[in-house]
Amino acid sequence: MDTHLICQEKVPIFNEVLSGAYQPTHIEGLDSCLYFSERTGRIKFVPDLNKDSTIVFLDLRQKIDTSTTGRGLFGFTFHPEYPDTPSVYTHYVIDSPGTTIDRTILSRFTIDSIQLADPGSERIILDYDHHGANHHGGSPIFGADGLLYLAKGDRGFGIGKADGQDTSNLFSAVLRIDPFRDDYLADERRNYGIPSDNPFIDMAGADEIWAFGLRSPWKMTRDLLTDSIYLADVGDHDVEEVDVLSMGANFGWSCMEGDSTVNHFPCLESYPITPPLFTYDHSYGCSITGGYVYRGTEIEAFRGHYFFGDFCTGNLWSMDVDNDFGVKLYRTDVGRITSFGQTRDGEMYVASFDKHKIYKLSSVDCPVSQSVSTIHQPIYLASSHISSDALVDQDVAFKAADSVHLETPFSVLSGIELEIVMDNCFIVPE
Repeated sequence: MDTHLICQEKVPIFNEVLSGAYQPTHIEGLDSCLYFSERTGRIKFVPDLNKDSTIVFLDLRQKIDTSTTGRGLFGFTFHPEYPDTPSVYTHYVIDSPGTTIDRTILSRFTIDSIQLADPGSERIILDYDHHGANHHGGSPIFGADGLLYLAKGDRGFGIGKADGQDTSNLFSAVLRIDPFRDDYLADERRNYGIPSDNPFIDMAGADEIWAFGLRSPWKMTRDLLTDSIYLADVGDHDVEEVDVLSMGANFGWSCMEGDSTVNHFPCLESYPITPPLFTYDHSYGCSITGGYVYRGTEIEAFRGHYFFGDFCTGNLWSMDVDNDFGVKLYRTDVGRITSFGQTRDGEMYVASFDKHKIYKLSSVDCPVSQSVSTIHQPIYLASSHISSDALVDQDVAFKAADSVHLETPFSVLSGIELEIVMDNCFIVPE
């Protein structure tokens, strides 16, 4: 049988930039500084990415409920005009003593003259009862319109299945509010305004809702170039999904799970289902983590690709949203992916919940120039180190040469027997 030498195309790798990030839940970049939140209640920043050290920016550990992994500090975002307007917005859970009710808090803190958040400056924007221990939602973001968006999940543990198609409350929805004014002066738990073009104003449904039909949204982000907002919704038993936010969108839960009909409760006939942009089933993972569209300059091949991952498997996907929406799957060794992050220059980071580390997205170049366009259905491995004895994947048989260790990622072609002959390259039968 004739053979020829093949090498992988450019694939992502992850360079560790920080250790000791305990259960990180969110990453945000401002110029050269990187900020991240820990589930247990602290926001820290990394003043120098060349040094493995952090400074505490805000400490909320005394008030946050962390009794289960579904509770804690979910994330934060800076004022869109920071540093001219020095403030930060946080989303977290506090306990209600003597009750079974969680309270989810969206609040604002001012940033002092030494660039630390003042814990005594908290102004509560939204204080909302959540009758369950999980699915609280993720980090708030600001849209291109200057308004604040917050994704909320259902109440979880089965009872939440009633929430997905119920627009009378704030569960299972993306909220869109104006945090710079107060339309509820008599209500100390609501200190915000309602934008005049929200879809449920003067209709049945909560005025705050911009879109609904979500089960457990985890990470909603804005494309730095197009201003499109992408969000990931964690599935129930079968399907994970990526959605693109739009006014009045009904993403289907709990009559749909991703692109599958489940009919836990009937769909609202007056709001047709907005189909997901992408789904994957639970043979690839069990809990999606939304990411960002890469808009950096360091890796031209990835520009315009939306990256997202899975908490259970560490799998990573990239979707070319600038062109054909083609999707590629990469295997990684970064552990349980809880968050992606992006600096203002578009470079990307990823957080590992169990390894307590933050990595920067990088890439590896192909040392052999040869087209692989005739090879179909590639699966990719992305790792900082993969040894030959670990190369076992679905429907693939490997014959690794003695003493071969792959220090960089490579393609795995489903159903084809490969003989690895050198770092990064392998033999493919013709």
